[in-house]
Parts: sequence; structure tokens; C-alpha cells
Amino acid sequence: MGSKMSRSSLSEVYRCLKVLLLSSLMVVSLLNAEILRQEGSGGYLSEGTDTLDYKDGRIAFEMWVNDIAEKENIHIEVEFYDEHKKILDDFTNSTKHWLISVDPLFYLQDYKKYDKTVRDIWASQHGPDRLEKMVLLVRKSSGINTLADIKGKKLMSQKDDLLGRIFLDKELFATHACSSEGFIDSMSMTDKDSTAILKTYFGQVDASIVTKHSFELAREMNPALGKELKILVESPRLFAPLLILTHRSAGDELDQAFARSVADLENTVKGRNILTLFKMKRMIILSGTELQAMREYYQEYLDLKRRFVEVSR
Repeated sequence: MGSKMSRSSLSEVYRCLKVLLLSSLMVVSLLNAEILRQEGSGGYLSEGTDTLDYKDGRIAFEMWVNDIAEKENIHIEVEFYDEHKKILDDFTNSTKHWLISVDPLFYLQDYKKYDKTVRDIWASQHGPDRLEKMVLLVRKSSGINTLADIKGKKLMSQKDDLLGRIFLDKELFATHACSSEGFIDSMSMTDKDSTAILKTYFGQVDASIVTKHSFELAREMNPALGKELKILVESPRLFAPLLILTHRSAGDELDQAFARSVADLENTVKGRNILTLFKMKRMIILSGTELQAMREYYQEYLDLKRRFVEVSR
């Protein structure tokens, strides 16, 4: 009887040990999953974000971040900004954000600060080429044949195309030692390049600043635009509508997670919706050569502007 009770007790001990072992394995598994779960934070700057209004921008960015979080098992929080200085401080003076989106002009204004903490710089590609050209469009029948002829004229540009207006000022500084302010009659703003192109075509404005890709697309859809409009001035190919900067402290896993998400955008319904909201074809990593060309162009503008200010004193 004692021997039977001993075997029964031993069996019960084995059963308890088995349950304890399985429970321990489940707890360890859950702990490991939580430990492996990456965390990150993203910042979205609405100021200067061309082609998107604030509401659409928030929707597109949140959708993208949530998609990355779901696929990569990453907990990501998004903070929205309406001032460049604040997002610059948070990105360069701390490790608060894994990635941020900014207008290229803001990056160029403070690239020395950004480059101390940035890992990669991605750009949104909207046309067939990696980067865009800016053009100044006029009607062939307008009598405007040189930059001098836009004096006192009405121009139009996309409201958040900050670098586009710098393109015009750079050309004026170089050829006429002046900026557009006080030289042209007015610069009205619009939400879309297509509106500026049509208003130029119908003579509601005398000239417009748009991307060359936008003009080529409009001309393809309506050949009459190509017959009536001409490019007065054309920039080098070094403009991008939007930049996304990743922080070097984020580590390889977060960086690779973002790269995988970018590569997969064209292959899923959700990804294609994100591309549509951002009105882009894809995201690309800018090369050192491309970034250097952008910095040099902006520095040339600053040098010309400085000379103009000194002469004006």
C-alpha cells in the first residue's frame, strides 16, 4: 500500500513539474516577444509639406507608420509639428524620434545640424526621374522672352513649394541682382501645379513656377498646353517634394524595417494607398552626390542673396 502511494505521489510530482515547465516556457516566450518588440517614434512636420494639406498629411503618415508597426512588430508613436524649429530640436538634440518628415528647404537651412544625427535621407519620387527640375512657364504669345520681361508681372506657384520660389530668386539674383520681391507685381499661391499651369495658359497669370514633370504630364493630357506654353527658365535636376530623415541612434533593425516597408509599398493595396495619398511613385535614398548638389545649389543662392543685400545697403 505504501509502495502504491509512493508511485502515485511520484506521478503527481511529475505532472506538477510538467505543468510548471510548460507555464515557465509560456512566460519566457511572452517575455521574449515583449523584449524583441522594438519601439520608435516619428515626427511629421506639416509646414512646407507640398502636395498635401494638413489633414491628408496626417492620415497618410499615420497610415504608413501603422503599417510598419503591424508588419514589423514595432510600437511607434507619432508626433505632429507645425513649426520647423521644434522638430529640428527634437531630432538633433535627443534620440526622441526614429524618423521625421520635413520639407527639403528646412533640411538645407540646417543641414549641418541634421547631418550630425542623421543616418539616411529618403526622398519622395513623384516623376520618372529620381529628382525634379523646376521651370518658369510663360505663354508664347505673352511677349515674355527673358527674365527681365517678368518685371511687374503676376506669377503663381504652389503654396508650399518653398524651394521653387528660391529657384526664381536665385535666377533673378544671378541675372538682375534682385529678388522677386519688388520686381514682379505679385506671387499668388495655389494648391496644385496643374492650377498654376492652367491659369498661365488662360492668361489669368503671366507666369508660373512648377515642376517640369507636372508640365510634361499636363502637356501629355492636353497637347494645346504644349503649343501655347513655353519654358522660360529651367533649373538643374535636384529638387524633391519631401524628405524623410532617419536617426543614426535607431539601430539596424528599425532602419531595415523602414527599408522593407518602402520596398513593399508598390506590392500591397495598403501600400499603394499610401503612395496615392502622398502622390508619389516611390521613396528613394538620396546619394551623397545628390545631397551635395542640393547643398551647393542652396549655398549659391545664399551667396548671391548676401551680395545683393550688401550692394543694397
